Amino acid sequence: NDEKVNEIDGTLETAAQEAAACGGMFTNVTYPFERSYLFTDFGTGCRKQTTSPYYFTGFPTSTTATGVSKVFLKVWKTEDRSFDVVESERLHHKRAFDAGVPVALPVLDEIVRSKSSCGAEHFVFVAEYLEEDSVERPMDVLRYSVSLMETVLRLHNEVGMIHCGLKTDNVRWNKGVIKLIDFEMAQNIGNATWMPGPPDFTAPEILKKLPCSTKTDAFSVGTTILTKLETVRDKSLNDTISSICNALHD
Repeated sequence: NDEKVNEIDGTLETAAQEAAACGGMFTNVTYPFERSYLFTDFGTGCRKQTTSPYYFTGFPTSTTATGVSKVFLKVWKTEDRSFDVVESERLHHKRAFDAGVPVALPVLDEIVRSKSSCGAEHFVFVAEYLEEDSVERPMDVLRYSVSLMETVLRLHNEVGMIHCGLKTDNVRWNKGVIKLIDFEMAQNIGNATWMPGPPDFTAPEILKKLPCSTKTDAFSVGTTILTKLETVRDKSLNDTISSICNALHD
């Protein structure tokens, strides 16, 4: 019942939103996604975030200090997640960036500890916000697909890392290149363990509780491509599917 109330009144989200500003480092902090509408016995309204992580976008008060004009803010209540888990995500993200894999630019060199006005403490991870280009034509899907495969292969081969959370929401089609975000479940290839996959993008071996591997990412890549294909309707779609299958084979 408390969760349903919080989904409407937004108390938990408001606290996370205040913390996401990082003491005035970022302004105009807002929820970046489309909200659903909620009807309950406790009232009606737009559904608010109630659990970590919380997601926001914002604008740096100084673009000179951050090097970007808009940021993506991922926020956890400190009681919901240990620092080690949050720091692991930041370090995996940074390793991929330092190796030249296309990812969102890490904006800060550390996880920020930030408090809301009610005193609740949060961890904040800050990265560049990547605008996503539209994918409307079959050839757009082909370019998207090839770039996705190239980016993930670089992550595997050059960094020795598997993402383990690939889905359409975690890849950004930006200026003709797929860039990865959200390394929450990323692991090193050499000592990977089982990790729950994203719903609808989960590889069969993960459903069987087997360890993650490069095949886990490969399955999610294929599912992500198929999901993008479903958004495109064109008389030449069959030719595009054939081209993508050939690229996957090669």
